[in-house]
Amino acid sequence: MRRVGWDNADFINLHTQFAQQTHGCLFRNNLAWEEYWRWDEDDTVVAVYYSTESKPLGYMVYLIKESVMHIKEMIYLNREAQKGLWEYIHAHDSMIDEVRGNTYFNEPIAFDMDDGDIRETIRPYIMGRIVDVEQFFEKYPCDPSGKNVCISIDVADSVLPWNNRTFHVLFHKGRCSLTDKKAGYHVSMSIATLTTLLLGYKTASQLCRLERIQGDAASVRCLDDVILHKPPYISDYI
Repeated sequence: MRRVGWDNADFINLHTQFAQQTHGCLFRNNLAWEEYWRWDEDDTVVAVYYSTESKPLGYMVYLIKESVMHIKEMIYLNREAQKGLWEYIHAHDSMIDEVRGNTYFNEPIAFDMDDGDIRETIRPYIMGRIVDVEQFFEKYPCDPSGKNVCISIDVADSVLPWNNRTFHVLFHKGRCSLTDKKAGYHVSMSIATLTTLLLGYKTASQLCRLERIQGDAASVRCLDDVILHKPPYISDYI
């Protein structure tokens, strides 16, 4: 582990690499980094984990204050870096009584601990909203192992009229495209539900049980088969 400055190139590049492999993570430009540091105290520390070949693989941004380690952000590119960062936290046990921090809700911290006294709180952090469904589908990756299938999705959007229509979506080889082909499956939902589904927050089956998706069981199962169920990692206000 090495402590580095806030503008260290390894630190900034690590976040870019992390964003490239993490669903929903924001690529930070200069403005985003300025906002990232806006309310931090001067003694906030950045520590980077390096492999034995001096390759940066993870980092932690933290502040120790009144015997509490406050972790602003901890990211890692592989398991080695994850374990190294937790060892770094453990190395401070003589200085701290408690560790506090934020992460996204799908991070299995409690499961990964052998015997930890941990309290987790889940709270809403940011709202997602698809502004243009057609453009969203054109860039949306689906499950490459899913079958080639066409699904018609009836979207209700009371605010943006270009979204308030039926979309015939072809899921094929990991990509989505709009088509005029006849769909073999049909579902209906609001724009809020579609956003929830495509960003990986809930599955189609869960949303159907909550009466947020209308459709027959075969269509709902098919929709779940072709969508990548990866919860988004969102840690920045946009």
